[in-house]
Amino acid sequence: MKATHIFYSGLAIDAMLFLLSISNILAMKRPIEGLTTTPAEGLPMSMLGRLLIWLIPLLLVGLMAIAFWLKKTGKLLPANILLWIPAAPMLIVVMIWGGLAVVFIIGGSNK
Repeated sequence: MKATHIFYSGLAIDAMLFLLSISNILAMKRPIEGLTTTPAEGLPMSMLGRLLIWLIPLLLVGLMAIAFWLKKTGKLLPANILLWIPAAPMLIVVMIWGGLAVVFIIGGSNK
């Protein structure tokens, strides 16, 4: 597999992680009616906590921008390492989650 493919794979996983974190933040601000009972005003979080929760998406955007800059300057290996720091744990968790889902589907179909 080429290093460029590894770069774009890590970038795609980081982008999904970014979208997931943004959707969680927006769901905390405006809960979906009928799914949650806690109003948005009653979140047990201080003002500092509400500001710091935006730190994860901002760090991901910064990390992706630095990785693009490193790729542009010809340093593909450090760019790949930088992208895969958050992408590797996410990929492992998704693989375990998907594998367990398949195991439970196969195990439950024999009844």
